[in-house]
Amino acid sequence: MKSELQELTETQKTINRAIRQKKTYKRKKRNIGRHKPWYFLLLVLAVIILCIAGRIGWKAVNENEELEAVTLVRVVDGDTIIVKRAGEEVRVRLLCVNCEESVHWDEEQNTERGKEASEFTKEHLEDYHTLYLQYDEELYDRYDRLLAYVWLTDDVDVDSRKDVEQYMFNAILLEEGQAEVVVYEPNHRYAEWFYEIREEANEESK
Repeated sequence: MKSELQELTETQKTINRAIRQKKTYKRKKRNIGRHKPWYFLLLVLAVIILCIAGRIGWKAVNENEELEAVTLVRVVDGDTIIVKRAGEEVRVRLLCVNCEESVHWDEEQNTERGKEASEFTKEHLEDYHTLYLQYDEELYDRYDRLLAYVWLTDDVDVDSRKDVEQYMFNAILLEEGQAEVVVYEPNHRYAEWFYEIREEANEESK
């Protein structure tokens, strides 16, 4: 009789233990379910950060392929500068823009407007030790000058008109009325924007 009572007691304890374990499991399950939204939000945030980081990385690589860093040596006139490139001094002619003459060997060719453009370029670039060159189809003109679009920074999207207007010096000359658009094929990558920028500058000056 005593052993039967003991067996009943042990059985009851086993049942009670099983009930407690079941309750504990349910509580844990509820807690896990309660935290699921936070896990999901953290996952989404991680994905967004990775996407942004990937985009920034791609942009930097794309820019480095487009632009070449050079050191400014001096300004020749409004649309011509001398830079140090690969250890050598190179004369650079800004693409698709033309300023009036200011240092021509024939003094009669030089104009006040050309001198103003030259001073504008000197003043604007004097604080820039490094410039960034972007090339088009042909690299040199008949005077053996390197043809380039001159950027003030490489932190740009070269296919953005906003960045062109703000950070490309060729476009800045047009915006400020210091140059006219002159396109020599096949170098015409920004020709359409340049004509629009110059026309807008003319309208604003009226």
